[in-house]
Amino acid sequence: MMWLAVEQHQMADAFKMKLYLRLFFALLVCLGVGVIHGQTYPDGSRDVLLTATIRLENNGDQDISGYVFRLTVPVDIPHQQQVLGITSTYTGDVQFLNHPNQVDRYANAVFDMRRASVAEHEVYFKIRLTPFNYRRDRGNESTLGNANFLRATTYVESGAPEITSVAQQIFSAHGNAEQRLIAAFNYPQQILDYRNISNKGALFAIRYGYGDCTEYASLFAAISRAMGYPARLSSEFNFDSELVTSQPNHHAAEVFLDGRWIPVDPNLATDVSSGYGFGQAAAHKVVLKRDGSWVWAASATGMSSSYSNAYIRESVEWSIR
Repeated sequence: MMWLAVEQHQMADAFKMKLYLRLFFALLVCLGVGVIHGQTYPDGSRDVLLTATIRLENNGDQDISGYVFRLTVPVDIPHQQQVLGITSTYTGDVQFLNHPNQVDRYANAVFDMRRASVAEHEVYFKIRLTPFNYRRDRGNESTLGNANFLRATTYVESGAPEITSVAQQIFSAHGNAEQRLIAAFNYPQQILDYRNISNKGALFAIRYGYGDCTEYASLFAAISRAMGYPARLSSEFNFDSELVTSQPNHHAAEVFLDGRWIPVDPNLATDVSSGYGFGQAAAHKVVLKRDGSWVWAASATGMSSSYSNAYIRESVEWSIR
């Protein structure tokens, strides 16, 4: 049975709709050219088709049963990003489950992998992207997991003395939450030189003064948390820079301001034409996940780690049209 979620809250009922699934998938394929190139609407919204191509290889001499593959579902964000539908070439049962961070969901599928075999499955996400402005749009008012996004974590070292010192200065210099968070948003742009590096995080950024989108977003989130405002990183597919990627190719952030989560992108905001900044989002990237979840994961019971390391290969390629 194929996957479908007309809206995220309908996922539990999707498996009852086999005939509709097949018709819906056929329609997406037939109309692909219109969806692929970003059907647009008067308000600036656009529909895109995001494809995850999952490749599973068993290069050894053992048949593997009970191989579990988990793929995170791109997130639904009120007034910004809506998952309209999910279909797949995989015909087995799929469960939709919650990540421990309480805000992201993933699809859980179980495979049998024959020896010396290669299998590919494609998952198609139809997504509507809508330009967002926090002064106009209410945003995401959910408080699920907020306590998790006040703690120091990998890359967001909000308890480090260098971070807390800056946070205290910003907090004292500004009179309300919006002013403080805008100052935290400006800070990475003021002190960092952009360099494309492997993920290092906020503490590295403040100590060495350079980094890429990860360090810009991490430093903003760390200062925000140190001031007492929940903030979280978002892993994204920025299709303005490339149309195919093997992993999220951009990091930004979200912060909880005046009772709602709003998007923050300190890195893309350095280009004023990008449409991204403090509380602003254009329609040129897809948010795949937030802090505390993974993009994909795999495991199997009864398979030794030595066999897995030697013979099992997994990959996911993301493309957008």
